[in-house]
Amino acid sequence: MKNIEDTIVAIATAPGHGAVSIIRVAGPRSWEIAEKICHIEPRHKKVIFCDFNDSKNEIIDQGLLLGFRAPHSFTGEDIIELQGHGGSIAPKILLDETIRHGARLAEPGEFSLRAYLNNKIDLTQAEAVADLVASESEQAARSSMRSLKGDFSVLANHISKELLDLRTLIEAWLDFPDEDVPHEDIKKIQESFTYIESELKKIIEISWAGEKIKHNKKIAFVGAPNVGKSSLMNWLSAKDVSIISDRPGTTRDTIEREIILNGIALTAIDTAGIRESDDEIENEGIARSKNTIEHADLVILVCDAQDSNDNKDLIKVSRNQQFFKVFNKIDLIESKQYEQDLTDDSYFVSVKTEEGLNKLKEGILNCMVVRNNENTMTARSRHVKSSEAAMETLLLAKRLFYENNTLELVAEELRLTHQKFGEITGEVSSDDLLGEIFSSFCIGK
Repeated sequence: MKNIEDTIVAIATAPGHGAVSIIRVAGPRSWEIAEKICHIEPRHKKVIFCDFNDSKNEIIDQGLLLGFRAPHSFTGEDIIELQGHGGSIAPKILLDETIRHGARLAEPGEFSLRAYLNNKIDLTQAEAVADLVASESEQAARSSMRSLKGDFSVLANHISKELLDLRTLIEAWLDFPDEDVPHEDIKKIQESFTYIESELKKIIEISWAGEKIKHNKKIAFVGAPNVGKSSLMNWLSAKDVSIISDRPGTTRDTIEREIILNGIALTAIDTAGIRESDDEIENEGIARSKNTIEHADLVILVCDAQDSNDNKDLIKVSRNQQFFKVFNKIDLIESKQYEQDLTDDSYFVSVKTEEGLNKLKEGILNCMVVRNNENTMTARSRHVKSSEAAMETLLLAKRLFYENNTLELVAEELRLTHQKFGEITGEVSSDDLLGEIFSSFCIGK
């Protein structure tokens, strides 16, 4: 970790051509650097239109100067933003000029790291910044914003306080080894164990749900040739991304397409029809289809409603995968007998007439995503691991207490519980953990 007393600078906007580029400077020399470049003193939370000048007093650009005095800034330090024209040349010249005046180029995530180190945000909020930038759906963006506001932190901090109170209650009796713990304190300790266990279960569920929201889930459309897989995928994506033909074997390779269903981003994969074939190229496509099935979160087996054989034996689905069958081409069936065969994992549709497709879309959403509500927040796998590790030691401490083991053993397991859970918000953290988290951030964040 580099010296946090340095003044750092980075281009905070995305690379490439654009209307505006923002140079962000943070640290003790940021005000001084701004005065040298702008020939005017910045003002806290005030926007000033000015020239940006180089060392020869030649104008580099014109734009807005915005200043934030410590501690009233994102990082808790003095911060300057130079908002000029976009492009690749002018911002680079301005960036070089700030470095010439004493700033150094920021490392990935260093602005957010400084905000964390200066107690402006905790680790979950810092991670939410990166998750918000990387959001691939409306649901993920809104959930990241809730975490950034601190909703996840409030839950975690509440559990941490309850753990601390329980530890305090137990450790208070360590100084009196010859005395029995009063009945009222025993009851209070038992109630605390039960409550904390319940709250830990909640945050584990929230963490799993939050991790699920972040990543696009993969849906594989599989089945025999010419059953309507490509047509179905085209309907869901609202675009003709897959070639449609009455000739079997038209799709020779997997075709991926991001689809948005009710603001939720999913990855739909059209696969080659699975059948016995002497065509070497088609067989390669079939092999890729089977590989796609193995890595999909949801496998949709598309069948011809006119065919009594659903071809379920063509594919293998693991226990961890969601699965259902879609019987297409019901417009070619005169009788509505199929309605008697409806189950939770089967849908009868016609891509041609669009009958049953909205119900199928609803089924995909129910199967694949966490419903977006006011309690949905993004989380990371490390939150799950820390919570589950904390739960393991908490249950051990609870068992030791109920078995009348020495309070020293109970107190030690609770200390470990508190330590493991504290890694979530950064209450307990190491330089290695911080390096791993912030190295994945954008430069300028």
